[in-house]
Amino acid sequence: MKSSGADIAYCLWTHGVDAATPVSNPDLYTDLDRVFQIPYLAFARRLQQARQSGRCTP
Repeated sequence: MKSSGADIAYCLWTHGVDAATPVSNPDLYTDLDRVFQIPYLAFARRLQQARQSGRCTP
């Protein structure tokens, strides 16, 4: 499965930019590790995790 979202995440990482992902330790070569399958619900969950960890502020 190819995903432009996975490509964007990969590009961000290779340039030193942290990107939110649906899994804690994504494999750079596994598309589904780098994109949200259910965009809103998964993104909201990951955003909440980032906020709780202090990596993201509202």
